[in-house]
Amino acid sequence: MEHISSHKGTQTPEQIGNDAADRLANNFRLLGEASQPAPYLLETEEPLLFFHNNLLMQGDPRDFLKSLEKQAMIDTWKTKAPKQASWFLKHPTQVLKQAKQAWKWSVERGTGEAWLYFVFGICQWLPTNHRLNKGKDETLRRCTLCLCNIPEKMDHLLKCPALAKEHLQLKEEVMAKFSYWNIPFASIPSKSREFELRTGWRDAARKNILTSSISNSRIDILTKAYWKVNSHKQFVSTNAFIKDLVSAAQNRYPIPCLQPRQDLTALLAQIFVLQTHAFTDIMNFSPLFEDWTSINGSDVPFGAKLWNTTSLHSGTNSFLFQPPNSQIKVDGLMEILSETLQTTARQGSFVSFQNQRSYHPTSSNSPFLTPLPQY
Repeated sequence: MEHISSHKGTQTPEQIGNDAADRLANNFRLLGEASQPAPYLLETEEPLLFFHNNLLMQGDPRDFLKSLEKQAMIDTWKTKAPKQASWFLKHPTQVLKQAKQAWKWSVERGTGEAWLYFVFGICQWLPTNHRLNKGKDETLRRCTLCLCNIPEKMDHLLKCPALAKEHLQLKEEVMAKFSYWNIPFASIPSKSREFELRTGWRDAARKNILTSSISNSRIDILTKAYWKVNSHKQFVSTNAFIKDLVSAAQNRYPIPCLQPRQDLTALLAQIFVLQTHAFTDIMNFSPLFEDWTSINGSDVPFGAKLWNTTSLHSGTNSFLFQPPNSQIKVDGLMEILSETLQTTARQGSFVSFQNQRSYHPTSSNSPFLTPLPQY
């Protein structure tokens, strides 16, 4: 097969033949324009029409049926195995393109193990401690390479401090390849998706009149919490962040914005192995704790666990702080928490900061620590 450019003359045999084909095409075009149109659905159209959800399907129906099958398999994967599909949900286009490349390379090299490794990696099935010791003691699932004391999952391997040398080496090799290929703007440092999104959220919050009074440090904490909750999503809207922030700020319970010293809170969290900051809100929760709870449903988009059952804090070591002049009846709250510890089979404890003047009028005004018994 050889392509012959049209309208280039009639010097060569190929050009002469192409010119003759143009004349024949024009003759039949004129003949068709002078003829009556053919009866509809009899000669010029398909004898069948395929509809799906009130949409007419054109072209090869096998391609469309294949796309339906593909979408059905993705929906089943997301429903029955959301953990395995988390990376795909976050980067669907990239995963599908890389899957085609991995399959091609595996077939060309005759290494089926490479394809299996790619599948296991995307599904987070690689033999990490969290995967190998699933259902066993929590200490066996933690990373043994670093001192972070967290489960060794696939996400952790990509940011484990013990593998910082390998991470840096990979980055340098990639940058070297970009420079070798003369890729434009390769020398400009790349910004992470988290950095770009949080920067956009912070700027939008500063411009919004309803959230402009929130301090910069608190905005940074809130953007970090919002990113932690929504990092698995492919798209995270700035408008959604502002809407959730305004809703949480306007509907928060009237708790004074007072917090204990962060160095003291960190010391307490280390001594008492505290995991949860209990009974707080978006303006007071501390990022030093892994979890935090609230009675306001508007705080849930920022990572709060909604406190709608008395047994929510059972099995965890929780920290509570109620500032002076709070409208909360602390004695009643502590009574409920104490009853929760006594009636639950799961171990847990509470560390509480209270206004000392409410209980000891003769004492000084400094806050004091009241540890509850552990059951």
